[in-house]
Amino acid sequence: MTLPGMLELLRERPNWLGALSVALTRPPGIPERRTGEDPWRPTDARTRPRRITDDLAWLRQAMEDPAVHGLRPIPHRNAIAAWAPDDTARERLVRLRERNVLEAAGFELTDVTEPVRVTPPRFERRPAVAPAPTSRG
Repeated sequence: MTLPGMLELLRERPNWLGALSVALTRPPGIPERRTGEDPWRPTDARTRPRRITDDLAWLRQAMEDPAVHGLRPIPHRNAIAAWAPDDTARERLVRLRERNVLEAAGFELTDVTEPVRVTPPRFERRPAVAPAPTSRG
């Protein structure tokens, strides 16, 4: 099982322009999905897939006000700054990570796996076995 993990800022400041350039680059093998759409007839926001630039805009707003956007600050980390995301924020961050937008901006989303409890082997003391009597003759 994977726990929510941690979002870390690895640079002094996020590279928003670099992240935007990666977000606007279509992944290899993916066709343009908006061909044939009429820009004058808006579609319902719930019917169209979320755009990666929407998630990038969310991340930029989340850096201004993390608590409102589901990011809880984690003090005293080796990174410049770190946050623990809630489930909704984690969904967005995972999409950004999958498209390499987080890395381009200077962030890292780490997954934390739930520790597995390992039962150590039990060593029981056995009674000493007396050596078999030897016949001397």
